[in-house]
Amino acid sequence: MLSEEFIHAGAALRFTANGASMLPMIRDGDALLIKPVSPERIRRGDVLLFTCENGLPLVHRVTRRRKTGGDYAFWIEGDQALQPDGWIHPKNVIGRLDSLQRGSKTFRFNTLVNRALSLALATRKRFRLSERFRFGMPACFAQLFPICSEVGGKRTDA
Repeated sequence: MLSEEFIHAGAALRFTANGASMLPMIRDGDALLIKPVSPERIRRGDVLLFTCENGLPLVHRVTRRRKTGGDYAFWIEGDQALQPDGWIHPKNVIGRLDSLQRGSKTFRFNTLVNRALSLALATRKRFRLSERFRFGMPACFAQLFPICSEVGGKRTDA
């Protein structure tokens, strides 16, 4: 896969998101910037571009991380996916989401606010709270995390 070659060479990769499995944070049509990441720097809440068993690339969230005998493994799930992707090995990781662009707005994922949101969403999936808030977020999330309420650069709650 050409994208893996770019990432392994240390280059960033930009592409357009397609699908609804990561709503409300990542929307269909968002431009995603993926950067290389080493396995020891991957944390719960990170959004990874990886290849699943059938070789197709996916962008989903790490909800758990484990280290066994020096090797890492990551439990991956889409924020709105009905089934988890399961444990993946670092060799399947292409890179980590660094930022996304929606209209004229850019959202960086290494900020404290977006990191907190990522951890909240990972926790929500891990404890199966997503069944209660399917495709929606509590109103306080939209207030605290603009990325959840921004569409095309305009706030939807204003």
